[in-house]
Amino acid sequence: MAIMSKSLPALAAMMLLTGTVMAQTNESNAKSFLWKQCNEDVIKLYVDPAPLQELVPPDRTLLLFEGRAWVLVIAQDCPQYRLDGEEIGATHDVHMWVAIEGPQDVRPVVGAEQTLPTLTWFTVFTGSNNARGREIWTASGTSAVPIDGVYLDPPGPERGGRVVLGPEQSFSWQAKSEAPFARFLGVNHDVYEQDPGGNVVLNRIQVLANMAAFDSPGTLEVVGGMGPADWIAPGTYEVEVHSFFPVWARASLGQESPG
Repeated sequence: MAIMSKSLPALAAMMLLTGTVMAQTNESNAKSFLWKQCNEDVIKLYVDPAPLQELVPPDRTLLLFEGRAWVLVIAQDCPQYRLDGEEIGATHDVHMWVAIEGPQDVRPVVGAEQTLPTLTWFTVFTGSNNARGREIWTASGTSAVPIDGVYLDPPGPERGGRVVLGPEQSFSWQAKSEAPFARFLGVNHDVYEQDPGGNVVLNRIQVLANMAAFDSPGTLEVVGGMGPADWIAPGTYEVEVHSFFPVWARASLGQESPG
């Protein structure tokens, strides 16, 4: 049993990589295919929906909780990163998504002890410090902009990290680690994006996450604002933080939107 447990992450990573190849046949209208391994903190917060509604097409409905929009800020330090079969080198990514209404089916994830219902999002920001990565993301319909870097604390009783978006924009977080409810979590994300031509495209992402902490209460400190039109203003926010060391993710990017 111990041998099987130790081999599970490697097996799951291999299966997710194989799935990327399979996706090229099963999802033929995708523009690009991604596989990566990252250490990741996910910051969950609830904000005023008005600025975000301006960024989401009128045919997409924000998922509100007590009148507030649910936002994920995903900070990733990725030592392995492959796009369209090309290894592009170590990469720092930041994704900011707002929850929208969508199906909540459960799609199996190889190696997961528990898999969440599918989550549906609309992209409001994508940043990367890797020029080649930005080039491929942008060609797939997701406008990726340069960032300086992502800096995550190692796993421990306290969580924290910092993202530098540019000379005058950064954010950092601190949280007290809460024990996860499972070790290996499966997550499927349907992430929509409006490309430069005004068309809505879909990035379909599947993740196996080695959970270090989940729903850890903490604070987010924002300097200079975040996202288009500073939809998160400078200040301090109460947040919850999920920590994964590592995650393995595969994605089909730039698919035609099913509507």
